[in-house]
Amino acid sequence: MGNLEYLVGGPHLEVQDEDVDQMFRLLVEGCKKDGQDPMVEQIRDEMREGIRTPGYIVVMDDKKMVGVGSFKVVNKTEDGRPIVELRRSAINPNYQSQYVGHHLYMVAIKIVETLYPNAVIVAATRSRYLKKSSPKRGYRIVSVPEFAELANLGDETDLNSMEERGFFGTVFDQAKLSPIEKVQAKAQRFTDSLILLPGGDKIFSVLSKLKSLGR
Repeated sequence: MGNLEYLVGGPHLEVQDEDVDQMFRLLVEGCKKDGQDPMVEQIRDEMREGIRTPGYIVVMDDKKMVGVGSFKVVNKTEDGRPIVELRRSAINPNYQSQYVGHHLYMVAIKIVETLYPNAVIVAATRSRYLKKSSPKRGYRIVSVPEFAELANLGDETDLNSMEERGFFGTVFDQAKLSPIEKVQAKAQRFTDSLILLPGGDKIFSVLSKLKSLGR
């Protein structure tokens, strides 16, 4: 494994069709393992189009795509702020258990906060690490039904099944943090930014360009 780059999606990305197909298959397999019935065609179409937009983060090892994650504005708060869901990610099996997924998650948060500074960020996960570490980053741990309401999930989602499989929700809403919690969360996020894998600096150059474009 060389120096990985965590890149914001866009038309500039050069990715191989076989790598895209592998990420697609991994996403479908992940859905099935979690007991979900994946909408295969929808996942394929969303990925092929999505990696050309800032809503996707692509992990590259030289010219090979080895990971992908995404986020999407799924709802709005009563005061009109966007609610952004961090969505399922996929990592090449040869790169799993090497913190690639963790770094992808942290990069996704950084990008969302850059594009939507006042957003509420939500995610559904089964990660024991996130359940333990999220509160010190300013995240609340919530029930699946509360997550589903925030994320505007449709009635077809089996919430009881999600809970039985160990899922829970995480919610970051800076507007609801106390002054002390804001300072603690900011300090932890700064620490997180210092431990990004080599090559991660490429992300921040892209983020600067996004800021300058007012996106």
